[in-house]
Amino acid sequence: MRVAERSSIFVGIVTVLFNSEQVLPDFFHSLSLQKDVEFKLYVIDNSSSQIGTKLSQSLSDKYNINLEIIFNNKNVGVAAGNNQGVALAQRDNCTHILFANNDTDFSAGVIRKLLIELTSSSASAISPKIYFYGTDRLWFAGGSMSAWRAKNTHWFYGKQDKNQIIKPTAISYAPTCFLLVDAAVLSQVGLMDEKYFCYWDDTDFIFRFLKYGYKLLYAPAININHKVSFSTGGDKSPFSVYYNNRNRIYYARKNNSGLIKISSIFFVLLTRTVRLLCLPQNLRARLIDGLYDGFKIDINNNSTHK
Repeated sequence: MRVAERSSIFVGIVTVLFNSEQVLPDFFHSLSLQKDVEFKLYVIDNSSSQIGTKLSQSLSDKYNINLEIIFNNKNVGVAAGNNQGVALAQRDNCTHILFANNDTDFSAGVIRKLLIELTSSSASAISPKIYFYGTDRLWFAGGSMSAWRAKNTHWFYGKQDKNQIIKPTAISYAPTCFLLVDAAVLSQVGLMDEKYFCYWDDTDFIFRFLKYGYKLLYAPAININHKVSFSTGGDKSPFSVYYNNRNRIYYARKNNSGLIKISSIFFVLLTRTVRLLCLPQNLRARLIDGLYDGFKIDINNNSTHK
């Protein structure tokens, strides 16, 4: 399903801060290079101090970037932060929303190239190729989702870039690390499910996006760099272990049904049991807590999305 094109393009860039001060200079410098597209940056600061807010304002002034900031004074979660940013972008009649991690780094013309690729296709959302920062190793080069295993996959993850995919390709999964979306689809798809807090909220969003018939595109000729998991401590931190496992169970319970639901939950529990053997004691406890809490989340009351 293709949303009707509009006469003018105005991009709302939504980024959520959480103790992100170290990466902000590169992020704002990258934005300053985007001279060929009209945009406004919405910074949602989930930190407990205003250091990131003040630095964002200073960098915005330095580079003359159109900016609006919300300082939450607490960590309300990435999903809720993204929703706050989207609400501001919708208020300002942005035609497109770019969900952008502030630990990304990109060259001049990237946003414009994504817009051209998106508007010339039948897709309503698009993701670039994403490298691990400072390397030629791929973090994201297309992706897919397996309903039977409740598992999302980054194609060629960690592999050296050898132009494995050379043409724009329809995909069934992309993270919101740097995802450009036609804003008109949000009236049907809805916003992020804030119960996820962090992780899997993007998978849930893409699931609904595809369910309504919209097309998701991977653009291999356009690339950015990603300082992976800067604010969360990496995929083996207690925070990441807890939320990744909690939210995977919640996702399977919420979005799958029948045999697929049974299969996906069984697969998650089986593979997590195996993984327990490889983790130190403190992370084992967080994994178990995450799985347990994933079964406690109410799947019948989701007011923040369709």
